[in-house]
Amino acid sequence: MTDSAETSPDNIESEAPRPVEDSLVPNTQLGNGDDLAPPTHLGGGESLVPPTILAGTSVPPPSGTLTAGADPSELPASLRARFEIISEYPSGGEANVFHVRDLVSGGDAVVKLYHRGIEIDEDLYRIVKTADDAHVVHLQDWGRADGRAYEVLDYMALGTLVDLIRNEGPSFDSEVIETVVRELIDALDHLSSIAERNHQSFVHRDLKPANIMVRERSPMDLVLSDFGSSLLTERSRTLVDARHTYEYAAPEIIMGQTHSQKSDLWSVGVIAYLMSVGSHPLSGLETVQAITFRVTIDGIDTDVVEDPRVRLLCQGLLTIKIEDRWGYGEVREWLAGGSPAVHQRAAASGESVGFEFGGKTYHEPSALAVAMAANWSHAAQTFQGPSGRLAIETWLERSGHSEAVRNLLSDWEQTEGASPDKRIVLMLVNLAPETTGLPFRLWTIDASGLAALASAAVRSENGETPEAQAVSSLHDNGLLPLYARLSGGTDLGPINDRWVRANSQFAAATAARNVTQHATLQDQQRAARTVQARLLLAATSLAESDHLFAQAKWRFGSAGGVGG
Repeated sequence: MTDSAETSPDNIESEAPRPVEDSLVPNTQLGNGDDLAPPTHLGGGESLVPPTILAGTSVPPPSGTLTAGADPSELPASLRARFEIISEYPSGGEANVFHVRDLVSGGDAVVKLYHRGIEIDEDLYRIVKTADDAHVVHLQDWGRADGRAYEVLDYMALGTLVDLIRNEGPSFDSEVIETVVRELIDALDHLSSIAERNHQSFVHRDLKPANIMVRERSPMDLVLSDFGSSLLTERSRTLVDARHTYEYAAPEIIMGQTHSQKSDLWSVGVIAYLMSVGSHPLSGLETVQAITFRVTIDGIDTDVVEDPRVRLLCQGLLTIKIEDRWGYGEVREWLAGGSPAVHQRAAASGESVGFEFGGKTYHEPSALAVAMAANWSHAAQTFQGPSGRLAIETWLERSGHSEAVRNLLSDWEQTEGASPDKRIVLMLVNLAPETTGLPFRLWTIDASGLAALASAAVRSENGETPEAQAVSSLHDNGLLPLYARLSGGTDLGPINDRWVRANSQFAAATAARNVTQHATLQDQQRAARTVQARLLLAATSLAESDHLFAQAKWRFGSAGGVGG
């Protein structure tokens, strides 16, 4: 089995006789005998679900998907001495995966051989290795062979929860669903308890039917696999990452925001919904943007879950806000027959769509921009990845701000790989073009504010203060022209022109005198920040620009060194 063997839509389309994962993703029908609809795609044919990382998978997908008689030379010599290849699973972007026979024991196993440059998390694997086999696929071994990381796992013949749903579903009674939920909660709780003993936190982050193995059907015995997306970190750290499968990812993961162990419980809720209703809660949504809006703004409609007990579970787990979601305690109370309280969303009739940021909900783009500017570090964290950008684009589109979306998309296309500071400023100027006084970090961006910022940076001896770093970011990222697009920003264009010209003149002057030949790189960088600050101070005053530039050139050029 390979996530069911690297379950990306491209692999699914080539499988026979029927796709494995297609039956569990949006735009599909279950159990009616009709042909499955093609996998959901983005415009331009981009696959909706990025290829998932295959780790801990250990059972083949249905027949017809394996490459029989795989070339043994594809295993490094040290592994060929231990295993005979029976077949190879379709290769994904992370690794080659082989169904093998152990030459010593004669038993079957799965070898996952990662591509060069892809490393495994040793600390995470030690957690998985020490975990009770009752909850996870047994990790027999891991290491390196010919410069490539590998892992050896138990082989299991019954497949995954995908196979069980396909063969016995599409829908199940509450007793089966309760058993599945209990198995998943026990496994997640077990891994979390091991991590906590080491003052760490464990989040799987890619819990879905394809990563849940069926060891025994009766009585039901499920174990977790595919820990390639899992995160093991200190409990005090915030957990923000973009590695996930959209159909089962919690709102906070899709938006690139802080997530926790409760994020896995959202995935449990989606699985319970799927097994009760017989279709995925995101069925029919054809783009990542539509999925993002449903999950993060509209929310999942749990009223279609007919069984009252399962409906209660879904209501407790499928909450947009992580703080409203049930934790392990509430789920165990439900498993014991209790009815924990669930968060009731306010009626949305006549209410505009809101965007949550920093614990508050904003309905106007300009108000959100002001909040982002006032909480710069949180904004950088929230929008550090593509999922955060997608969330804000979706909100703008659905709340009637199409022009802002077009402008933002245009800016993003021209600034691929932009720094966090530049991404935030791009959003500020597109969210609130008519707003005056939006700061950069904590500094007002106008002539007087820039002069104050530059003066504070000049006073720093080593060029490493927050003020000096702010000036450096303004310079390196070309941010003043962006702020000039805001209402009241007309003075910033000329200031930026003078600053750029002064920097060019100073660079030419110092290059001609070869003043940095004896300086270390670190000294040069510190001096450059101080120079940038002095020249910005000069640029904020047209009357004193030439005089202050001359002072700066004398200070940093006449001594034959840098800084001072």
